[in-house]
Amino acid sequence: MSSAQPASITVDDFARITGLPRPDVPADLARRIASADLRYQPLSPEEREQVVADIQKKLARHEFAVAGKARQGVWEKAWAERMQAYTQQAYAAESLVPAYHQRPDEIVRLDGEYVRACQPNLELRFSNLFRSWLFQQYLGPVDAVYEFGCGSGLNLLMLSEIYPDKHLIGLDWAAPSVELVNLIAKTRHLNLKGQRFDFFAPDDRLEFPPTSAVLTMCALEQIGDQFELFLQHLLKKSPALCVNMEPLCELYEAGNLADDLALEYHTQRGYLGRYLSRLRELAAAGQIELIKIQRVRFGSLYHDGYSYVVWRPRKA
Repeated sequence: MSSAQPASITVDDFARITGLPRPDVPADLARRIASADLRYQPLSPEEREQVVADIQKKLARHEFAVAGKARQGVWEKAWAERMQAYTQQAYAAESLVPAYHQRPDEIVRLDGEYVRACQPNLELRFSNLFRSWLFQQYLGPVDAVYEFGCGSGLNLLMLSEIYPDKHLIGLDWAAPSVELVNLIAKTRHLNLKGQRFDFFAPDDRLEFPPTSAVLTMCALEQIGDQFELFLQHLLKKSPALCVNMEPLCELYEAGNLADDLALEYHTQRGYLGRYLSRLRELAAAGQIELIKIQRVRFGSLYHDGYSYVVWRPRKA
């Protein structure tokens, strides 16, 4: 066990790892960070060596499932379980937290290193703070938010609390996800609707009102390099803003061991590939405006999942 003293993610740390200038951290967010339990234990050299060896071993054995079309059934099962939990737990918001966010003894990535959480669910607590900031930073001016790959509806519920008057639409290819979003809307009396949408076969009938935003949160991750049909759909339908919080492989730093392992994991799982590069190509061609590209130097054991890109199609 490491002999180093426990530390905590401070407001300054949060600003640094998210790329947010410290003076721009809202006072309310600073208070929430300070009061949250974001303690972690630095690893000893021996512990770090063991973590790296374990990751390398799993990568060598190809133990990780590959994302893509074939996993639709997996997600249908996952969101059906969340719907059952939501019903059985009296419609509690906590029941919507996906299983992959419920880790009692977790090691996470922080500033390109590995650390051990002092309390369960450090990543979830960080995620709650970060998502809340991201939504308030970029989605205030729009009237409607379309979340694609909305899963359990957890992000939509947070959006409804921040923006009770916005029209929220949750889209997913898994029927249980759509049913769960509509159940959340019904049980909580929200301005929220679920509907089916398949990234691999976008429905051309879907239109965006002029003052609407598109949101993805680790959803494009699951379609690998098959994002072009969806991207062309967005270019054609021209929402006012697009916010993608995704693992962006282009932002890893070659030569950093933790990043090299994250990139190998990302590649082995068939996660989102070349999306940021494609957006840069479109920006160079004058088809979109890139507003913000930001690596967030925090993640789960295997990779960083909170980096984001904000952009908008240019009007013809």
